[in-house]
Amino acid sequence: AKKAIEKELEDTRLLKAQVDGEKQRLKAAVEAVEKELGDVRLAQAQAEAEKRDVINAKENLEKQLQQFLQAKDAAEKETREAEAAKNIAAKEQADAEEARGLLQEETEDPGDATLS
Repeated sequence: AKKAIEKELEDTRLLKAQVDGEKQRLKAAVEAVEKELGDVRLAQAQAEAEKRDVINAKENLEKQLQQFLQAKDAAEKETREAEAAKNIAAKEQADAEEARGLLQEETEDPGDATLS
């Protein structure tokens, strides 16, 4: 009977050692999962930050594009206005040259001017 009790005690000790080993293994597995979860959360936070950076960069590019298009429109308008002013100046110059030519004709031949 004593041997049976000692065997039972030894079996219980072995079983307890197995249970303790299993507890340690499970504890290590839980810690590994918790670390992995922390890593995943960190990666998720980094991805969110990168996403915000990309959105901000996109918004900045859109603003720059709008500014460029406005500047382009303004430059095109100035070009059209300058072209119009150039055309007006060219017409005025042509008119002045024509008037100068008529004036010269009158001063060269005063007799014709009085007959007109």
